[in-house]
Amino acid sequence: MGTANDSTFSHFILVGFSDRPQLEKVLFAVILPAYLLTLLGNSTIILVSRLDPHLHTPMYFFLTHLSFLDLSFTSSSIPQLLYNLSGQDKTISYVGCALQLVLFLGLGGVECLLLAVMAYDRFVAVCKPLHYMVIMSPRLCVGLVSVAWGCGVANSLAMSPVTLSLPRCGHRRVDHFLCEMPALIRIACVNTAAVEGTVFVLAIGIVLSPLVFILVSYGYIARAVLQIRSAAGRQKAFNTCGSHLTVVSLFYGNIIYMYMQPGNSSSQDQGKFLTLFYNIVTPLLNPLIYTLRNKEGKFQGIHFEEKEPFSIWDLSAREIYPGNFQSLPGFSDRPQLEKVLFAVILPAYLLTLLGNSTIILVSRLDPHLHTPMYFFLTHLSFLDLSFTSSSIPQLLYNLRGQDKTISYVGCALQLVLFLGLGGVECLLLAVMAYDRFVAVCKPLHYMVIMSPRLCLILVSLAWGCGVANSLIMSPMTLWLPRCGYRKVDHFLCEMPALIRMACTNTAIIEGIAFILAIGIVLSPLVFILISYVYIVRAVLSMQSSSGRHKVFNTCGSHLTVVSLFYGNIIYMYMQPGTSSSKDQGKFLTLFYNMVTPLLNPLIYTLRNKEELHFTGKSSQMFVMKEEKLFPDNRTKMFILSVLMYGQMDTLLFTAIAILFAVALIGNITLVHLIRLDRRLHTPMYFLLSQLSIIDMMYISTTVPKMAANFLSDTKTISFLGCEIQAFVFLSLGGSEALLLGFMSYDRYIAICQPLHYPVLMSSKFCCSMVACAWSSSSINALVHTLYAFQLPFCGPRIVNHFFCEVPSLLPLVCEDTSQYEHTILMSGLVILLLPFLAILASYARVLVVVFQMSSGKGQNRAVSTCSSHLTVASLFYVTTLSTYTQPHSLHSPARDKVVAVLYSIVTPVLNPFIYSLRNKEVMGALKRQMG
Repeated sequence: MGTANDSTFSHFILVGFSDRPQLEKVLFAVILPAYLLTLLGNSTIILVSRLDPHLHTPMYFFLTHLSFLDLSFTSSSIPQLLYNLSGQDKTISYVGCALQLVLFLGLGGVECLLLAVMAYDRFVAVCKPLHYMVIMSPRLCVGLVSVAWGCGVANSLAMSPVTLSLPRCGHRRVDHFLCEMPALIRIACVNTAAVEGTVFVLAIGIVLSPLVFILVSYGYIARAVLQIRSAAGRQKAFNTCGSHLTVVSLFYGNIIYMYMQPGNSSSQDQGKFLTLFYNIVTPLLNPLIYTLRNKEGKFQGIHFEEKEPFSIWDLSAREIYPGNFQSLPGFSDRPQLEKVLFAVILPAYLLTLLGNSTIILVSRLDPHLHTPMYFFLTHLSFLDLSFTSSSIPQLLYNLRGQDKTISYVGCALQLVLFLGLGGVECLLLAVMAYDRFVAVCKPLHYMVIMSPRLCLILVSLAWGCGVANSLIMSPMTLWLPRCGYRKVDHFLCEMPALIRMACTNTAIIEGIAFILAIGIVLSPLVFILISYVYIVRAVLSMQSSSGRHKVFNTCGSHLTVVSLFYGNIIYMYMQPGTSSSKDQGKFLTLFYNMVTPLLNPLIYTLRNKEELHFTGKSSQMFVMKEEKLFPDNRTKMFILSVLMYGQMDTLLFTAIAILFAVALIGNITLVHLIRLDRRLHTPMYFLLSQLSIIDMMYISTTVPKMAANFLSDTKTISFLGCEIQAFVFLSLGGSEALLLGFMSYDRYIAICQPLHYPVLMSSKFCCSMVACAWSSSSINALVHTLYAFQLPFCGPRIVNHFFCEVPSLLPLVCEDTSQYEHTILMSGLVILLLPFLAILASYARVLVVVFQMSSGKGQNRAVSTCSSHLTVASLFYVTTLSTYTQPHSLHSPARDKVVAVLYSIVTPVLNPFIYSLRNKEVMGALKRQMG
């Protein structure tokens, strides 16, 4: 009876190095900077490989993936290790342990295979240089990387459940610093020979076979290099291949030692240090090895041509939009200044990333910083990261070369992000001022006023207003006539610079911008100043000089940031677009786009060293943990998962996991095909790619939580998590409903008005339809989520469903919900029924036109493309209408679960197959990509 179900455990204890307290301090001091350098080094490789056209080669494409793997690999365990090393708490939740195991096995397997792929790339480059461009085509490179990722993920999905399901007879102490498979196998209280045998067999395929392949490849490479007559040629070959071989040696030596022997044969301490080596030292050394040994890395002189881009789908003006902005001159009239700026901005940008990332990480890990102030500061740091990253990488690329161009889509995206994030930051600074006002002027009521819910609402309002401002001003700015002018006299696509290019009277748009700036910029500033007037008055009335000093420390940092940010913003956006000096505008923009995000972390950390003492007991009570988030006992929502059938649970879980994997692979493949194959760059496939993206996100909102419930044997979800899940699910479901309606309109125009199709279905109109679908569904979801979750919930909080859906929550409400059910019915009719009726009407007209065609081939093609869409629409609308257009008194929980599985899991799985199998164009694109 000792082998009871261990999955009921809520946590494990990671022993780590706790038996050596002094060593823990040394390790923390060593690992923290090593981890930050790992992030910096690998991020730099990814950034440089993306920005430098000379590095757009297969070798650096694979190296980019290796750097991304190293970032993910080390981040899957090192933050938890640092947290454990810094205090007495050595616990990790069951779900956290399971996630760590899955990521560690998956990413480790991918890296093993990717190193073999890189060896093959070097083999072709050295042994078959003349055929290199033909053999190592972008299509093959993407295929090889996809195989590596697929096999690594499959290995993880095979071994993780087996390891976690081993009975442990109450043992929770994992004698390791992370949940690694050998350590978990050691605490099992049964014979693990079968599991270890399976591990050994899989390790042969994932670890040993790639290593043998690498050694064979390098045998051929060595023979080819020795036949090279030129000493310089041999040296170049050794430079590029030697770096890869060094990484292989570092990685495989430790992996083989750990995974190719029985779990009880190795020293536990030895295993910890070996794991630490390949988990932190190898990812740290990889960037150094590749950069130091590949300083002549233009070996072979191989580049991909722009006509066959290696990166993302280029939605350039030639394909969708009516023209590129030919150049962002920036500081090109001062070449010497460009070099200086590049040398200054690059390290400043990296420090900005490091500083703001550190604030986010520390605020998350340290329970003493789980207060409203640091909750807002975390959002500010995230905003600064996003804000500066929306323009600085492009600026760095322009500063270092002659190419100053940016695509229309890139310019539009830059403008949208810049306006949106800037607006959010203005409002967030006002929210932070209100937080300081309450903390200083009403300290006894601070916990009541600044509740977690209010904090989330304030942040949500800031994001909502900032995004709304961007969505209003960006289209108006981009649609201004420019009479052929494409030269933006700035280093980024900022609104004043774009307005100056217009060849029409811009007084109206400048007036609108001024009015919105009053609401987004000036009003928050006035609110901040008023708040600080009250704060100063309260501070001056304090009798304790120590108390005044502490208040000035916390408030002074915020006021410094406000002054830096608002001064430049007001100067730029509160005056006519033609009145400011262009050069002055560039430097001001550079200041609040680069300097302010760089200084924010320094200002807050240097001035707030005594913040933990200032907030006192009230701040400590505000620890943002799930058990304290909601004082009205709404701490947990209990989810009765669909996996409630006893011995069938494992079979159902496996089936759903397979469906989830198939859905992701299918939709990712479809999006990938549409982006790579230019023949699919049409409105129909543009809308289809959006549908696939929605399906991937749609299924990902429910299945991972179901998996976590199954693996942990707990059916709980926090109230906040339930709220987020309901919002995301409603948003994506509404977007899909409207998008299917727009896709039927596309088919109607293509068949019924083929001559006007390019005009009616223009790129601008397609993007507008997609934006309409996303924004309408998001607003609908926000309204329903905010209303539904403020209703009073009574009873045991048991949701008879496997995820948080609004109809399934209504039975828990302890008041009459009939009026709200009518609201759900009305929104269901608008979001679901109207698009479905529009689809049926469109296809009725389409059928009439199709049967009037004289060509049988034309009829078959029309029926093939339209029937696939009609099949998807029928699957989706029938099931969702049955859930959202009837009162909850008529709902059957068992039926609701089955119906929900159909539209939340089955439909996203079937969509890519329905479209690909029934569409010869998609199948043709797949065959072309597969060679």
